Amino acid sequence: WGVSRRPQTPERMAYRELLPSWGALGEATAVVSRPPGTGWTGRLGYVQACLLQDGLASPEGTGVLLCGGKGMVDDARARLVQAGVPAQQILVNY
Repeated sequence: WGVSRRPQTPERMAYRELLPSWGALGEATAVVSRPPGTGWTGRLGYVQACLLQDGLASPEGTGVLLCGGKGMVDDARARLVQAGVPAQQILVNY
């Protein structure tokens, strides 16, 4: 997931304590910040761009729940469809 508008630090990241358990369940996570804060060593940029840079192993078998600002959600949805994720498998928070 991504964080923007204010510098992110590892201590301020929501749900950071849950990331290891999600990974143990086989869920892929990528934390992205824009702009970086003091001590940030993670990825930089927009979460929707990083998602497609990493690639999707099975776009047709991918389900996505997008939540966030309308601009980010709309951009991410368009990029996911372009990458092969069926539109009906993309849920949004509005």
